[in-house]
Amino acid sequence: MSSAPPQQQWIEIFHSKPSMRFCYLLEKLPDSSFTKPSAQNQLRDASHIRDGFRVFRLPFRPIEFVLTNGTDRNWEDNNGHNYTIQQPGRYVVEHGIRRVADADANECFQTLCRPLDKFIQISFRADLWHTCYCSYQRDDLEWTKAPGELMKLLSTPSEGRHFEIVVEASRMACAFNDGGENWDSRLNKNYLIGCPGKYQVSAGVVRYISPSDPDLKRQPLADAVEQPPPASKVVKTVTAMPAVVQ
Repeated sequence: MSSAPPQQQWIEIFHSKPSMRFCYLLEKLPDSSFTKPSAQNQLRDASHIRDGFRVFRLPFRPIEFVLTNGTDRNWEDNNGHNYTIQQPGRYVVEHGIRRVADADANECFQTLCRPLDKFIQISFRADLWHTCYCSYQRDDLEWTKAPGELMKLLSTPSEGRHFEIVVEASRMACAFNDGGENWDSRLNKNYLIGCPGKYQVSAGVVRYISPSDPDLKRQPLADAVEQPPPASKVVKTVTAMPAVVQ
């Protein structure tokens, strides 16, 4: 069974409203507009947690959002202030928003992994290295011969040195080195990735980002909506109220 990357943090947003046949989370963007309803941001059934619950899961980042049924008739926007989340955890939107527990990392990770994806894409940051190799074992096969596979440099030194590798694998263990004596093997425990996807590795932490670029080309994220998009309803831009932490 796949497990979440070490130290990955998550958000789970639960909601229950019988009058909403479907429910979408619309995130506020930097230009103050909102994302559109789509299969990608639809809340999913979570009745195994509580009858009537739906849930939206994502890797942690601060987020400001509203909930809608996909039309202009049924919106929840915290009385015009929008909902905000500033820390990882499990949240319930019900007469406001409250944090009720830590997120279930393994369930979040399993939800985001797509069954037909084939590639693991890793970006590794090593600002002091001129070159970077990835030594890895994929799908319980043999480890690559030292120093491993040369990674591609993605950025300039002023932006931090990020190196990338793409491997066709369903899971892998890996470590990184500069082709010489310098290694990052997560204190000799290796980095473990249990599912295809795009990951960032930095300062000993593995962070899931999204499906890999090759898999998105093969199998784009679904963009069909199950309800008509909302009419031109404008959500007031008001200083967001902080989430209530229980």
